[in-house]
Formats: sequence, C-alpha cells, structure tokens
Amino acid sequence: MVFNLQRYADRKKLERHLDRYRYGLCAEFAVALHKLTKWPLGAFYDTVKEDGDEYYGLAHAFVTHPSGKIADCYGLRDKSYVRSCAEAGLTSVIGVGEDHYITERPVTVNDLDGESAEGLDQQTIQEATQWILKNLARYGLR
Repeated sequence: MVFNLQRYADRKKLERHLDRYRYGLCAEFAVALHKLTKWPLGAFYDTVKEDGDEYYGLAHAFVTHPSGKIADCYGLRDKSYVRSCAEAGLTSVIGVGEDHYITERPVTVNDLDGESAEGLDQQTIQEATQWILKNLARYGLR
C-alpha cells in the first residue's frame, strides 16, 4: 500500500475546514445552504424535561434535501445517522435518558439567529456559501 502524503494532507485540511461548521457553526452553514437552495431548515435539539416543562438547546442545524436526506457541511446523509450522531454526542457529555433526549424541529433563520447572544455570523455564512458553490456535487446540487 502506497501512502500518498498529499492526499492525506488534503483530507486533513478538508476535515479541519468542515469541523468548524460541525462544532459550533452548523447554523451558519445551514443558513447558507438554505439561502442557496430554499430547502427547509431543521434542527436537532438537546431536550431536557424537568417538572413537566421542556427546555431546548441546539444540537445540530441542517437543511432537508428533497430526497428526505439531511444536508449539512458533510454533504447528504441519512437523517437517522445524523440523529444518532447527535445522540452519541449528547450521551458522551451527559447521557440520554427518559428526561434528556434529542428532538427534531423545523426552524427558521430567525430561530437560528436567536440561538446565541451574538446571533448568526454573516461573514461565516458568506464563507460557507463560497464553500458550497465550489462543492456543489457534495450537497446534491449538481
């Protein structure tokens, strides 16, 4: 087996680039993809049930491709797989149980903008848009 250093370096660079949208900037990426495609926005929420009330925290934002798959920074993926990743992330931090679980909800740009005190970062949305336009096939756009 021949090890291709350039291919490895390119893959690592790609992973680092995409990880910024997976860890903390998924909402900006989803908004960029939504603005280009008009596909509906959605999100998985870390949901806690306490004293009969439910509290939500954004776990992952995405758009729904016409095929029913989820489109996020990694491309088109099965919804069940992405949901299991959200659950795995939650489990590794605090555990999923009867009072703590992942829920899916449709969202709007305004919903995502309100998820943090700073709101959506417009520069990051522009950078994500440029990335998507350079990688159309990854997102089912070609």
